Amino acid sequence: MRTLLATLLLLGAVGCTPKFNGSVQLDGRPLTITGCRSGQVYKFVGVDLHAENGVILRLNYDLSGQARAYVFPSGEPSGVEVGLCGPMNIQQQTSRINHVYNQKGSAKLSCTGAGHSIVGEIQFENCH
Repeated sequence: MRTLLATLLLLGAVGCTPKFNGSVQLDGRPLTITGCRSGQVYKFVGVDLHAENGVILRLNYDLSGQARAYVFPSGEPSGVEVGLCGPMNIQQQTSRINHVYNQKGSAKLSCTGAGHSIVGEIQFENCH
C-alpha cells in the first residue's frame, strides 16, 4: 500500500514539473529559465519566469494579446516595466494546487525600455 501511494505521489509530481522550450536574452545575454510561477498567485494573468541568476522576468498578458514585460533584479522585491514586448498566448491548464491553476503558453519577445532589452521566444508549461 505504501509503495502504491509513493508511486502515485511521484507520478503526480513529475506531471506538474515546469517545462520550457526556447531561448530568451536579457540585455544581450542568455537568460537561463529554471522555474516559473503562475501569475494567478499575484493576481495577474501571466507568468513569472525565474532565471538561474536570480532574475525574474514577468510576462503579464495584456488585453491586446501581447506580453507586458517586467524585470525583477535578483533579490529585489520590485521590478521595472520594460513595456509591451510581443505576442503572447496563455492557457489555464486543468491541474491545480491550492486553488491555483497551472499555466501554459508561449511568447515571442522583442522590446526595449527602462534600460533593458529583451529578445527571444519561450514556451512554458506547468507554471504553478
